[in-house]
Amino acid sequence: MNNTTTYPVVSVPFKGGFYMCVAGSKRANVLERANRAWVMGYDELCADLYTEALQSPGCAFEARENSRRD
Repeated sequence: MNNTTTYPVVSVPFKGGFYMCVAGSKRANVLERANRAWVMGYDELCADLYTEALQSPGCAFEARENSRRD
């Protein structure tokens, strides 16, 4: 089994937890913005951005699963 990845993976902090994302993806970018909004106290903006991040492409685990199918 080949466990190497062909894409860079980053750990993006959000509310004290970490999400594994593909580096430079829309998900990583929006999740970083959501965390910044949360730290600054913009809870409603944080929730909106978090929802957008989860619907955006760039999850490292999904990318890994898709690369195994190829």
